[in-house]
Amino acid sequence: ERFERRLSLHAVALNGGRPDEATALSESIRELQPDSSFHLRLRALSAMYGDGDRPAGERAVAALGVARARDARESWLNTCVRAQWQLSTGESEPSMPPARTVRDRSAAERVCDATLESMRAVQQRDPSAREAMDRLEDLVRSGVAEFFMGDGHLDYATIALARLREQSGDRPGALAALRYRPYFIGWQPFLAASLRDEGRLAADVGDRDGAIRAYEHYLALRHN
Repeated sequence: ERFERRLSLHAVALNGGRPDEATALSESIRELQPDSSFHLRLRALSAMYGDGDRPAGERAVAALGVARARDARESWLNTCVRAQWQLSTGESEPSMPPARTVRDRSAAERVCDATLESMRAVQQRDPSAREAMDRLEDLVRSGVAEFFMGDGHLDYATIALARLREQSGDRPGALAALRYRPYFIGWQPFLAASLRDEGRLAADVGDRDGAIRAYEHYLALRHN
């Protein structure tokens, strides 16, 4: 119960534009969470997708490289989050461990893998980039979540997809991607950041009402 409460407070702090508070809460979450890598993934993904503390995210990514995972799934997720960071910052990407069979892979693993595939393809201007993004979108829209992990893996894929669509020149597609949000499960720690981008994209494509709605929601979350 204390763990769930800290997670909810972390989401409120991040959405409220208080990254230092969110980082401190992630440290208190570490003390309650037996998975030693959870708070590191949360910090890294928060910095990438939720306006989180950037230096804290950098330190978390470095720590993920040496963190002792409790199982193969945890190790793969840690490496996948590090790879996302390094691709997004233009650093060299580490080699990924062999993927497990589809039957054994969790929802988080499949989403992270599809996100990485799309990021690589768009960055390399590969002709398969649109197909990779379409596969990621199909996965997101299928309601892939198996349960609420709490470390951001349920929330970042639509934001990553939107950035890739926009980078590829598809602003309407980027806007549609941002509007694929999970509801009725856990919290959305990256909501405010995505609403700001939704407002900007909606204004760009001429959806004035949609832009106003997104910006009003964003300002309600960041009321100060």
